[in-house]
Amino acid sequence: MIVIQLLISFLLAFTSPISVPQELDSAFETVVVEGNKPSKKKEQRLRDSVTKSARKYLGTKYKYGGTSPRGFDCSGFITYVLSQYGYEGGRSSKQLANNGLPVNKHNVKAGDLIFFGNNRSISHVALVSKVHKDEVFIIHSTSSKGVIEESLDDSSYWKSRFMFARNIISKHK
Repeated sequence: MIVIQLLISFLLAFTSPISVPQELDSAFETVVVEGNKPSKKKEQRLRDSVTKSARKYLGTKYKYGGTSPRGFDCSGFITYVLSQYGYEGGRSSKQLANNGLPVNKHNVKAGDLIFFGNNRSISHVALVSKVHKDEVFIIHSTSSKGVIEESLDDSSYWKSRFMFARNIISKHK
């Protein structure tokens, strides 16, 4: 146990600190790390913080290729929100889909990413904002309404195009 404590002290002494925006600092308090996996408490705070941040942009207009609060496309929105937490998983939906760990549709949590498309071609990405009982809510930028939050169950359009989900919070690839 003492050897582990000394090793941790040594590593911390030679590790440069990560710059975190002040308003997000609470999501990164008291970290217990097991390999690359954050502790459950830290992970839940991070998931809550990511979804809270995403909700700030509800009502933002859609803009093809948009990557800022002046206008987002689907992957631009996800990339913008996640970049506030130091996550860089790519700019397109297809690039984002190559990150994280696969998650069963029935086990998604707030902060997970859901990918949509047809014929094995990814065309859209959304952020899970909450799960209430078995109902999954997503935040995403749509070409018709901009950034919205909606129930996946209430949208036959998105429900029929569901492809898979990825957990990018618990462990990065």
